[in-house]
Amino acid sequence: MRQDGTSFAHAIVMHVEHQADSPAAEWAWIEQHYPDARPAQPEPSMGKNEEVLQLGHALLIHDGKTFDALTAQLPDGTERTFYFDISDSFGK
Repeated sequence: MRQDGTSFAHAIVMHVEHQADSPAAEWAWIEQHYPDARPAQPEPSMGKNEEVLQLGHALLIHDGKTFDALTAQLPDGTERTFYFDISDSFGK
């Protein structure tokens, strides 16, 4: 099965010792496969009573596994969300 990060089923499995190491490892993977990609620009949205920013990062639970979803702006200007399985390091 391909692990290209396009969905939960195709998530990139991260092998890091501590959860805090995941974001750097995830961005390293994106930069290796998509040179010059960068985090997607935050977009303002309205919260319950105040303006909040939607950052291109989410922590998700799916089928009992823990995932990070990172949205990157690719060099051609398009945005893409990458899914990373962080189950092994979550909470460590």
